[in-house]
Amino acid sequence: MKSSKILTCRQADAIKLECEIDLCRLFDTKQERERFEERWDAFLKSDPHNPCIFKKSGNRLHYSSEQFIPKKQDARPPLLLVLGNPASHSVAAGMFFSFEGNGTEHRFWKDILKDSGILELSYNKNLPVDELNEMRKEQLLDLAYNTPFRIGLCVFITFPSAPGDKWGGVAGVQKLIGVKAFRKLEQEESSRVLKLAEKFINPKGAAIAFQKNA
Repeated sequence: MKSSKILTCRQADAIKLECEIDLCRLFDTKQERERFEERWDAFLKSDPHNPCIFKKSGNRLHYSSEQFIPKKQDARPPLLLVLGNPASHSVAAGMFFSFEGNGTEHRFWKDILKDSGILELSYNKNLPVDELNEMRKEQLLDLAYNTPFRIGLCVFITFPSAPGDKWGGVAGVQKLIGVKAFRKLEQEESSRVLKLAEKFINPKGAAIAFQKNA
Protein backbone atom coordinates (compact mmCIF):
# COMPACT_ATOMS: atom_id res chain seq x y z
CA MET A 1 0.00 0.00 0.00
CA LYS A 2 1.44 3.37 -1.02
CA SER A 3 1.90 6.08 1.60
CA SER A 4 -0.45 9.06 1.47
CA LYS A 5 2.33 11.30 2.76
CA ILE A 6 4.22 13.85 0.71
CA LEU A 7 7.43 12.96 2.56
CA THR A 8 8.68 9.68 3.97
CA CYS A 9 12.00 9.23 5.78
CA ARG A 10 13.87 6.34 7.36
CA GLN A 11 17.05 6.21 9.41
CA ALA A 12 19.70 4.40 7.35
CA ASP A 13 22.53 4.58 9.90
CA ALA A 14 23.60 6.67 12.91
CA ILE A 15 23.62 9.88 10.86
CA LYS A 16 22.15 9.25 7.41
CA LEU A 17 18.43 9.76 6.82
CA GLU A 18 16.96 8.48 3.54
CA CYS A 19 13.97 10.50 2.32
CA GLU A 20 11.53 10.41 -0.55
CA ILE A 21 9.09 13.06 -1.79
CA ASP A 22 5.97 12.26 -3.81
CA LEU A 23 6.05 15.07 -6.37
CA CYS A 24 2.43 14.46 -7.37
CA ARG A 25 1.32 15.21 -3.83
CA LEU A 26 3.76 18.08 -3.33
CA PHE A 27 2.50 20.17 -6.25
CA ASP A 28 -1.16 21.16 -6.59
CA THR A 29 -1.03 22.36 -10.19
CA LYS A 30 0.63 21.47 -13.45
CA GLN A 31 2.21 24.93 -13.56
CA GLU A 32 3.90 24.43 -10.17
CA ARG A 33 5.35 21.12 -11.30
CA GLU A 34 6.56 22.61 -14.59
CA ARG A 35 8.34 25.46 -12.77
CA PHE A 36 10.06 22.91 -10.54
CA GLU A 37 11.21 20.86 -13.53
CA GLU A 38 12.55 24.01 -15.22
CA ARG A 39 14.62 24.86 -12.16
CA TRP A 40 15.78 21.34 -11.29
CA ASP A 41 18.89 21.17 -13.47
CA ALA A 42 20.18 24.51 -12.18
CA PHE A 43 19.57 23.43 -8.59
CA LEU A 44 21.30 20.09 -9.15
CA LYS A 45 24.37 21.85 -10.57
CA SER A 46 24.53 24.36 -7.70
CA ASP A 47 26.61 21.99 -5.56
CA PRO A 48 29.03 19.31 -6.85
CA HIS A 49 27.70 16.83 -4.27
CA ASN A 50 24.04 17.08 -5.32
CA PRO A 51 24.19 14.41 -8.06
CA CYS A 52 25.37 11.90 -5.44
CA ILE A 53 22.62 12.85 -2.99
CA PHE A 54 19.53 13.22 -5.19
CA LYS A 55 17.81 10.77 -7.51
CA LYS A 56 14.67 11.83 -9.40
CA SER A 57 12.64 9.16 -11.12
CA GLY A 58 9.21 9.95 -12.48
CA ASN A 59 7.11 11.34 -9.66
CA ARG A 60 9.54 10.32 -6.94
CA LEU A 61 12.43 12.37 -5.63
CA HIS A 62 14.79 10.44 -3.38
CA TYR A 63 17.58 12.08 -1.42
CA SER A 64 19.88 11.54 1.54
CA SER A 65 19.71 13.81 4.58
CA GLU A 66 20.92 13.70 8.19
CA GLN A 67 19.58 13.07 11.68
CA PHE A 68 21.30 11.92 14.86
CA ILE A 69 19.57 10.57 17.96
CA PRO A 70 21.87 8.64 20.34
CA LYS A 71 20.72 5.17 21.35
CA LYS A 72 22.72 5.33 24.55
CA GLN A 73 21.11 7.00 27.56
CA ASP A 74 22.37 8.47 30.80
CA ALA A 75 21.12 10.78 33.56
CA ARG A 76 21.73 13.99 31.61
CA PRO A 77 18.66 15.83 30.29
CA PRO A 78 18.20 15.36 26.52
CA LEU A 79 18.66 18.42 24.33
CA LEU A 80 17.46 18.31 20.72
CA LEU A 81 19.14 20.83 18.41
CA VAL A 82 16.81 21.60 15.49
CA LEU A 83 18.80 23.03 12.58
CA GLY A 84 17.64 24.53 9.27
CA ASN A 85 18.47 22.20 6.38
CA PRO A 86 21.64 20.22 5.69
CA ALA A 87 24.43 21.40 3.43
CA SER A 88 24.91 19.01 0.52
CA HIS A 89 28.63 18.57 1.22
CA SER A 90 27.93 17.61 4.85
CA VAL A 91 25.39 14.98 3.80
CA ALA A 92 27.93 13.57 1.35
CA ALA A 93 30.59 13.54 4.09
CA GLY A 94 28.23 11.77 6.51
CA MET A 95 28.43 14.31 9.34
CA PHE A 96 26.61 17.48 10.41
CA PHE A 97 28.61 20.65 9.64
CA SER A 98 31.44 18.58 8.21
CA PHE A 99 33.59 21.56 7.19
CA GLU A 100 33.54 25.18 6.09
CA GLY A 101 33.64 26.15 2.43
CA ASN A 102 37.42 26.48 2.57
CA GLY A 103 37.81 22.97 3.99
CA THR A 104 38.50 24.01 7.60
CA GLU A 105 36.71 22.98 10.79
CA HIS A 106 33.16 24.32 10.91
CA ARG A 107 32.42 27.18 13.30
CA PHE A 108 29.32 25.33 14.57
CA TRP A 109 31.58 22.92 16.45
CA LYS A 110 34.56 25.07 17.41
CA ASP A 111 32.71 28.30 18.28
CA ILE A 112 28.91 28.17 18.56
CA LEU A 113 28.32 25.04 20.64
CA LYS A 114 31.53 25.30 22.65
CA ASP A 115 31.12 28.98 23.56
CA SER A 116 27.47 28.49 24.52
CA GLY A 117 28.32 25.65 26.91
CA ILE A 118 25.94 23.28 25.10
CA LEU A 119 28.60 20.87 23.87
CA GLU A 120 32.37 20.66 24.02
CA LEU A 121 34.17 17.76 22.39
CA SER A 122 37.82 17.01 23.10
CA TYR A 123 39.97 16.27 20.07
CA ASN A 124 43.19 17.11 18.30
CA LYS A 125 42.39 20.16 16.19
CA ASN A 126 45.36 19.43 13.91
CA LEU A 127 43.69 16.33 12.49
CA PRO A 128 42.27 16.46 8.92
CA VAL A 129 38.59 17.38 8.81
CA ASP A 130 37.50 13.87 7.74
CA GLU A 131 39.17 12.38 10.81
CA LEU A 132 37.66 15.11 13.01
CA ASN A 133 34.22 14.29 11.65
CA GLU A 134 34.63 10.60 12.42
CA MET A 135 35.88 11.37 15.92
CA ARG A 136 32.93 13.69 16.59
CA LYS A 137 30.52 11.05 15.40
CA GLU A 138 32.01 8.44 17.75
CA GLN A 139 31.97 10.82 20.71
CA LEU A 140 28.34 11.76 20.09
CA LEU A 141 27.32 8.12 19.74
CA ASP A 142 29.13 7.11 22.93
CA LEU A 143 28.01 10.23 24.89
CA ALA A 144 31.73 10.82 25.44
CA TYR A 145 31.62 14.51 26.27
CA ASN A 146 31.68 16.48 29.52
CA THR A 147 28.73 18.80 29.02
CA PRO A 148 25.41 18.93 30.91
CA PHE A 149 23.20 17.53 28.14
CA ARG A 150 22.67 14.40 26.07
CA ILE A 151 22.68 15.80 22.54
CA GLY A 152 20.45 14.95 19.58
CA LEU A 153 20.65 16.65 16.20
CA CYS A 154 18.01 17.00 13.50
CA VAL A 155 17.10 19.31 10.64
CA PHE A 156 13.76 21.06 10.22
CA ILE A 157 13.87 20.75 6.42
CA THR A 158 15.44 17.47 5.33
CA PHE A 159 16.02 18.67 1.74
CA PRO A 160 19.78 19.40 1.33
CA SER A 161 21.13 22.34 -0.63
CA ALA A 162 24.32 24.29 -1.26
CA PRO A 163 25.60 26.28 1.74
CA GLY A 164 25.08 29.61 -0.02
CA ASP A 165 24.36 31.57 -3.20
CA LYS A 166 21.16 31.39 -5.29
CA TRP A 167 20.11 27.87 -4.34
CA GLY A 168 21.61 27.85 -0.84
CA GLY A 169 19.99 27.06 2.48
CA VAL A 170 16.28 26.81 3.24
CA ALA A 171 15.61 29.78 0.94
CA GLY A 172 17.11 27.83 -1.95
CA VAL A 173 14.73 24.91 -1.32
CA GLN A 174 11.76 27.29 -1.30
CA LYS A 175 12.98 28.88 -4.53
CA LEU A 176 13.18 25.44 -6.15
CA ILE A 177 9.72 24.13 -5.24
CA GLY A 178 7.78 27.38 -4.77
CA VAL A 179 6.09 28.93 -1.75
CA LYS A 180 2.87 26.85 -1.80
CA ALA A 181 4.71 23.54 -2.06
CA PHE A 182 7.20 24.66 0.57
CA ARG A 183 4.38 25.34 3.05
CA LYS A 184 3.06 21.82 2.46
CA LEU A 185 6.54 20.39 2.97
CA GLU A 186 6.93 22.41 6.18
CA GLN A 187 3.82 20.78 7.61
CA GLU A 188 5.17 17.30 6.91
CA GLU A 189 8.56 18.18 8.33
CA SER A 190 6.97 19.69 11.45
CA SER A 191 5.13 16.43 12.13
CA ARG A 192 8.36 14.47 11.69
CA VAL A 193 10.31 16.69 14.10
CA LEU A 194 7.53 16.65 16.71
CA LYS A 195 7.37 12.84 16.66
CA LEU A 196 11.14 12.70 16.99
CA ALA A 197 11.08 15.13 19.91
CA GLU A 198 8.38 13.13 21.69
CA LYS A 199 10.58 10.04 21.59
CA PHE A 200 13.86 11.74 22.52
CA ILE A 201 12.91 14.47 24.98
CA ASN A 202 11.73 13.66 28.50
CA PRO A 203 10.21 16.14 31.03
CA LYS A 204 13.71 17.33 31.96
CA GLY A 205 14.77 17.92 28.36
CA ALA A 206 14.29 20.65 25.79
CA ALA A 207 14.68 21.57 22.14
CA ILE A 208 16.56 24.50 20.66
CA ALA A 209 15.68 25.72 17.16
CA PHE A 210 18.48 27.30 15.13
CA GLN A 211 16.25 28.23 12.16
CA LYS A 212 13.42 30.76 12.18
CA ASN A 213 10.93 28.55 10.33
CA ALA A 214 11.33 25.89 13.01
